[in-house]
Amino acid sequence: YVNSQQNIDIQRLLQKQAKICFLRAPEADIKLDYKVEISADTKPPSNGNYEVKDPFPTFEEAITEFQQYRPALSKNHHKLNERFVIKSNKIDMHSILESVERFNSTQIIRGLILTNLDIFPSQAFFEQKKIIFAFCPKAKVVGSRAFYDCSALRRFISKNLQEVHSQAFTGCLSLSDISTKNIILAKNQCFQYCHSLVNIKFDKLEHLSTNMFEYCPGLKQLICPALKSVDPKAFDRCISDVNVVTNFVPKKKIKHGKFSQVQLRFQEVLVDDFHERKNMLKTLRGQHTKMIYINKMSKFQ
Repeated sequence: YVNSQQNIDIQRLLQKQAKICFLRAPEADIKLDYKVEISADTKPPSNGNYEVKDPFPTFEEAITEFQQYRPALSKNHHKLNERFVIKSNKIDMHSILESVERFNSTQIIRGLILTNLDIFPSQAFFEQKKIIFAFCPKAKVVGSRAFYDCSALRRFISKNLQEVHSQAFTGCLSLSDISTKNIILAKNQCFQYCHSLVNIKFDKLEHLSTNMFEYCPGLKQLICPALKSVDPKAFDRCISDVNVVTNFVPKKKIKHGKFSQVQLRFQEVLVDDFHERKNMLKTLRGQHTKMIYINKMSKFQ
């Protein structure tokens, strides 16, 4: 987003940016190789690929274009602008990647809604740094480096996810919500450098692999009831001990791994699904309902 009425070297500024979506620069001669939305008083770019926005949005209005995706709870709930979302019901990843290439030439990819895809092949979205969410309800396998260095990715939603291959989510610094309950295979370094993971539950996973959570400074707890083995370097370079809730007791000490049957209770401040707060509110509502019932019954006694 650029809104400048000053006579500055705007072209030099644009060259330093990967891509600008909204531009106001009345005094500038603009050269771009992609589409941009400009104000009415801005000279059209020389490539002719532009759209006039009148009135020109404020920064606060423009930034809503890039809000993170969440399933709408009601019709009034905010939804992401679909111009930045790739939607596909295709099973063939090759066809989807062709859509990605066409999409990349004109827009920034902010989200994925792939309703029938079951396998993400290796390097499918390698270094797509602007993707915020992926909703893939049938996805079972995420291949090696499929989302490598997708640093803005916050949510990967697929309740059918079973296999996560090596470095699948390496460098996903913002990843805080991923469907892990049905994972049965998690290969080396699959969640390496995922700084925003806090509390993860694996209902079926039996092995924690080498460098699986290497340098995940935010990780506090894993819940792994089916766990049978742990690689000594599973939590390599983590800043603090990770509470692993399981009946399994490793024969050798695992660095930064603390194994117990006691589940910690804490608020995941990096995630906007405040699970413990919701549970507390649910309990309070239940108690409130009981109190109303008791009060009504006491009137008849």
